[in-house]
Amino acid sequence: MKIFLPALCLALATTALAAEPRTDLTLLNGTVLKRARIISIKDDVAVVVHAGGTSDVQADQIEVVVLVAAQKEIAERAAEEKRRTATATAQQEKRDAEARTAAKAREEFTAGDLAAKKLASANNHPARVQTDSIQKLKADFPPKSTGTVRLGTTSQRSRTSTSRPREDSIQYTVPSDDVWSWYRGMFQTTTIQALPRTLEMVNKRINEDMEKLGHVGGGESARVQAQQTQQWLQRTLVPYATRWRALLPP
Repeated sequence: MKIFLPALCLALATTALAAEPRTDLTLLNGTVLKRARIISIKDDVAVVVHAGGTSDVQADQIEVVVLVAAQKEIAERAAEEKRRTATATAQQEKRDAEARTAAKAREEFTAGDLAAKKLASANNHPARVQTDSIQKLKADFPPKSTGTVRLGTTSQRSRTSTSRPREDSIQYTVPSDDVWSWYRGMFQTTTIQALPRTLEMVNKRINEDMEKLGHVGGGESARVQAQQTQQWLQRTLVPYATRWRALLPP
């Protein structure tokens, strides 16, 4: 009798299966392996971890029902590990893309900030800007961003129930009150004369916040909040600050 399993499934399942609780396994020849667990099946040989070590056991010495149950468990473990690996890879690729976007945004904003500093050092730059333009920009300060991030599906199963997929998601509202209020206060209180200095301070704070958010620890929720705040800074606040920069003379 031969039992076949893909090599990949066996490799991924071995370590996890060996660490789980075990029960005694009685072979058809009467041998009892204490606290045993089948960790792989290849051709007609089953690898069994037990209290006395690890043994290669001929498959025809193990009851068929035990072999089938072990084969199913090993395959499910391998599939779950493959799904987790794919999810982790996708998340890392997303973080790398966001990091590249953040770096580009900082470069663009810093370039504009150099122009603002040069203007601030001049003694007689034009100071007349339409009042309604400034008021409109103040009224247009971007609101917080809210939404839901879906993390994918997980399976919850027991020995007596059918696997049921469950979709995990995290709701967010970003940025936090203190971050949003600081940026809003800077633009609400600025004037055309103070605008170069305001933009300099805003640019400095954006760089600091982006750096800090890139090292947020904790659970999945904290990571999602940090990533969404970075996106709000890059995609919403930076373009808004650029509209203010356009008020300055060339």
